[in-house]
Amino acid sequence: KFDELRDFLQSAGYTEDFLRARFGLERAEQFELDRAKRAPLPEPASAADILTALYLAGEYVSLEQVERLVGRDGVGVLSNMGLLAKDTAGGRCHGTVALYPLEDLHIASDRWSNPDDAPFEAPSDTVYPAFIPNTRLFLAHVPLGACGSFLDLCAGTGIAAIMAARQGAREAWAGDIAERCTRFAEFNGRLNGVPNFHPVTGDLYGSLNSFDRIVAHPPYVPALQPKWIFFSGGEDGEEITRRIVEGLPAHLNDHGVFLALTMGSDRSDAPFEARIREWLGEDGRDFDIALIVRKIYEPHDFAIRNRDESEAWKELFARLGVESLVYGFVVIQRRTGAFTASPPRLS
Repeated sequence: KFDELRDFLQSAGYTEDFLRARFGLERAEQFELDRAKRAPLPEPASAADILTALYLAGEYVSLEQVERLVGRDGVGVLSNMGLLAKDTAGGRCHGTVALYPLEDLHIASDRWSNPDDAPFEAPSDTVYPAFIPNTRLFLAHVPLGACGSFLDLCAGTGIAAIMAARQGAREAWAGDIAERCTRFAEFNGRLNGVPNFHPVTGDLYGSLNSFDRIVAHPPYVPALQPKWIFFSGGEDGEEITRRIVEGLPAHLNDHGVFLALTMGSDRSDAPFEARIREWLGEDGRDFDIALIVRKIYEPHDFAIRNRDESEAWKELFARLGVESLVYGFVVIQRRTGAFTASPPRLS
């Protein structure tokens, strides 16, 4: 079944090149996902148009158009995989998931809207999309190439580990605390035919051993009232990042490389980079640390953006001594041992 689906998506021409050309985009991830902001889709003229409407735009499409442009065999492949929901009485259908091209892969995640424009309530364990710009930024800097073992924490769709398994890692693992993510990651690994990819459910490292490369795009948004697993980084936004870094001495191999795209805070008692070294504990002297800052947010601006809770945020930031919120890459490399792979290059 997965072979049939993979062959169908490829033969349909549902690719990033198609999206760029069809919608005049510089990058595929610039496709507007918000229907309220998006211009109406062009009249479908190909199977790729149909797939875009169903699985990226998340709209209803008439059964007649789907059967005419996708073909009965294609409809059968999508239906047999549970990817197509039919409203026979209304003569229309919609996709049950989001499914999109990403480089030479096709990746599935949870939908982000309803096809009828009804209010959409994402489940707390929703699978965060790999298609959007901040995930693509993370993926553009994941250290790929030859290595023995690779681990992607807070993996969501599993995309980083799938790419690593395809591009040089002997074995790659994708770990997430949400079983829903693990199921999607397994689907994505099988869809893309990656046998050396292993999705696992667990609280960060769990029972996992050590790795040559570890990456993470963790939840990093401060949250007074956690709602979504992928989003909430604890009260100060650093809870998951802190626990990941604390685990590096036990789980990052000699001269191994760690990379995360995350957010932390400079505080009155210590800047973000200094506290990262503290999280490594007594073994911190064995690690080199780089913090590549992409954006700095003022705590006041963050607080007023959350109007209903602005006073609570101001009190929290004052108690913690937060002077600024820092968004960017954390890169850590263990110095000891013989290093054979190249460290990541950041632009």
